[in-house]
Amino acid sequence: CYCDIERPEFFSSATRVARAGHRCGECGRKIEAGEQYQYNSGKWDGEFTVHKRCLHCCTVVSALREALPCYCDYFGGVWETIADGWLDDLKSAETGDYFRVMRLVVAAKRAKREAGR
Repeated sequence: CYCDIERPEFFSSATRVARAGHRCGECGRKIEAGEQYQYNSGKWDGEFTVHKRCLHCCTVVSALREALPCYCDYFGGVWETIADGWLDDLKSAETGDYFRVMRLVVAAKRAKREAGR
């Protein structure tokens, strides 16, 4: 399996509690103050960058990693991966992974929609 994504020079990831509002870099949902989120920082191509993920998107990413042996995780690419049809491979497998991942996708989209109200 080969991932054609840039690897960072260094990388750190931590779960934090938001002191102020943030925006999820995957789904665009507002991460409210007091809500937990994943804070990722590192240096890619000589530039220090920070990426934030809501826990809904973190759950989807974890499920994709488990279900797709060649899933290449890159920040801002979860929904693109789903839109590009990566989950189609899971439909034919009789593991139940497709429905498990899709339930998480629907829950994340629902959370984003409800947060927008």
